[in-house]
Amino acid sequence: MMKTCYDYSCKWRFEYNQSKCAVIVVNEQRCSRPERFWTLGRETIQEAELYTHLGMKCYRNMSSGALMCDASSMMRGTLNSNLHCGFNPAELNPITFQKNILT
Repeated sequence: MMKTCYDYSCKWRFEYNQSKCAVIVVNEQRCSRPERFWTLGRETIQEAELYTHLGMKCYRNMSSGALMCDASSMMRGTLNSNLHCGFNPAELNPITFQKNILT
């Protein structure tokens, strides 16, 4: 699959940034971790326990508990920043307040 991706990138003349790439092997027993080497073209790609894609963390064991914890933490931070942005919701139309929060 990685060779297919590399061939496609050569065809359309773009490059992967190997420092931003990682391989996650899912559902593998911890005691049986053979040493593997992953390549994308001529570059070596590291194996990782955790990978962040578009702000979402993807774990090797695909645990939903960790994802839910991360998502709730991000939502709490967003709520706190919106509550302390200087707008008084009692004085604004809810539609206007929502538009100001999103921009």
